[in-house]
Amino acid sequence: MAEYNFYLSKYNQGLSFIFTDESFYLNQSDKHITGENIYLTTIFCYNEGVEGFSQYKRGLPFEINFLMKQNQLEKNLGEPLFTKSDENLIVQSQKWQIKEYPFTLYVSYTNQEVIRYVSLSIPY
Repeated sequence: MAEYNFYLSKYNQGLSFIFTDESFYLNQSDKHITGENIYLTTIFCYNEGVEGFSQYKRGLPFEINFLMKQNQLEKNLGEPLFTKSDENLIVQSQKWQIKEYPFTLYVSYTNQEVIRYVSLSIPY
């Protein structure tokens, strides 16, 4: 299987990026990434110590901060598109479609309900 994504991580800045090329959008995922017409599809902003990243120190989108709890995010962002919980009903992640913006916002939580990371993605 060909790889049509590539990743760039800035561990000391708490950031990671996913890029793809037109082969994915043209339903040609059997082709390797060409290096032509590369698109940024996802940005991850990490909390301290998650997957070896430092905490992202600049402002998160939509007035989010890493200290917020699930109910605060829902109050700020509205009802999520989906909420994924584990077998103990602890919320693991949530996803929002933000009106007026062409991307989705995804939040991953620890089992202690602390934000692990926030990501913005162009839906595909």
